[in-house]
Amino acid sequence: MRWKELMQQQDDFAAEIRKQDAIKFASNSFIKAFCNRLDPNIIHLYFDDGNSGGSVWMHLICGECGALLLDTGYGIGNLKSVIEQLTDKPVSVFNTHWHGDHTGGNSQFENVYMHEFDIPYWKESLSCEAGRMLPVTLAFSQDAVIPLSDKFIRAVHDGMTFHLGGRIETIVHMPGHSAGNCMVIDSKTGILFSGDAILSTPTLVIDGFPAVDHAELLTVEAFHTALVQHMKQLNKVKWLCPSHGRLMLSNKYVSAMQHCTEEILKAPDKWERYDYIPSLPGMIRCVDDAMIVYTLNRVHKVLEA
Repeated sequence: MRWKELMQQQDDFAAEIRKQDAIKFASNSFIKAFCNRLDPNIIHLYFDDGNSGGSVWMHLICGECGALLLDTGYGIGNLKSVIEQLTDKPVSVFNTHWHGDHTGGNSQFENVYMHEFDIPYWKESLSCEAGRMLPVTLAFSQDAVIPLSDKFIRAVHDGMTFHLGGRIETIVHMPGHSAGNCMVIDSKTGILFSGDAILSTPTLVIDGFPAVDHAELLTVEAFHTALVQHMKQLNKVKWLCPSHGRLMLSNKYVSAMQHCTEEILKAPDKWERYDYIPSLPGMIRCVDDAMIVYTLNRVHKVLEA
């Protein structure tokens, strides 16, 4: 099975990155940083949760007059102190989506942005302990967990841009994994920060996530439609830096993911058993290097209970 080969590559990557030299921080032992090989003003922050698929990347993009932090991880440890050591520019935060492994540290920052469709989900998660999605494979003290806050989050939409000075970051709405799931294109390097939409690990379009608002966007069909809509723009990107798994992926992952969504829509019952994470639903489709784990009620539309 091709997908098992790809997941073995992911496990090998996770083991290798633990050995690599990195920037480390006395104020936060959970995070280590790596400069991008093309542009040292892009810094990748890695939170290793002990689970090769769950370990999460945050990306700091620094311009001449400002910086943009993509996601704030699990909210374990002092992330703000790490960012202050890496840049003296004013920092804004953009959450690629609302899930707790991407928004847990939001309360440490003043200017936080999220797609308008995900803000209701994020607000709902604040009152739900499970919404934090804290890693179960990592030992940490409760004192290290940053409290959540319902502070104001600024809504963004498809096509919005952040001007950092010498570079522009463009928001690309890519629903499926969440209703307001987004990616970001960096104008200077052509890097696509693909969040949880296009990764070297499977994209999840499953009923394990709630479907309260804009349920029609939590589907493989919505994912496919957005890929087709943005394909002219996405074909111009040079590299992909996702939120999980390997970085600097080839842009071939974009077309491979479109083909994967097409195959699911044509034959949703044609799947392989996914047993990499026992707690997840067991349906995976793999086309080339693209993988989607899905449930049947998230293919064309979310079925009413």
